Amino acid sequence: ELVKARVFRNFRNYSEADLVAIVEASGDRVTPVCPLAGDCGGCQLQHMSIEAQRRMKTDNVEEALQQYDIQNVKINPCLGTDETIGYRSKLTPHYQSPSQSRRGARNVDSDIEGSDKKIQEIGFQKQSSRQLIDVPSCPIATPAVNKAYAKVREQLLSEPPKSKKGATLLLRQGNLDDDHVETNHREFLTTTVGGLDFSYRAGNFFQNNYYVLPLMIDHVVSEAIRGGGMTHLADCYCGSGFFALFSASFF
Repeated sequence: ELVKARVFRNFRNYSEADLVAIVEASGDRVTPVCPLAGDCGGCQLQHMSIEAQRRMKTDNVEEALQQYDIQNVKINPCLGTDETIGYRSKLTPHYQSPSQSRRGARNVDSDIEGSDKKIQEIGFQKQSSRQLIDVPSCPIATPAVNKAYAKVREQLLSEPPKSKKGATLLLRQGNLDDDHVETNHREFLTTTVGGLDFSYRAGNFFQNNYYVLPLMIDHVVSEAIRGGGMTHLADCYCGSGFFALFSASFF
């Protein structure tokens, strides 16, 4: 693209800038599915077609290897699924205490003595800012997560907590065929993938895209057993042991 930009920070090998105007748009630029894209810091690539996003990720891997002088390595194209919205099984929106909300200090009904202040924004941080932007729903989240989020938002907005601090919410769905959404970080969820059950606390790490999990499994396992000469597999960044458990029967 040809753009006008305002540089605000320089580094040795690159600079950071704010977009001022698009002079000539790329053919890969699309209209974001979310009306808050560009302001919300949760997604940074929705203005790019999914094909362009995957090409960029493939190029990023190649460039990273080149920085370590790893040459003549074929980088396969980034894999993906057809589900580009409504796939994310976990959201962690934030809110500030009523007294800290951006407009909360003045949001008092003057006709009611002692009326409580209200929470103003429930959502995510703005791009390049710690200020919150109100996010009523998130297009990349599953329908069940958005439905639960709407209920939590309604309760918080109508009955703000008495705490003087804000908080981070949790909304997590365990399986696509089960609409239960957990909001307690300490409660356990079970996610079934390829016939294996993975149990974990709702607040802990687990992959948030159901649809891509089979692709990840097939690719990692097929590459791990290719050639048939390997006898041991070390899953050194194992988390819940996702790849090690699926690969175990081959080693």
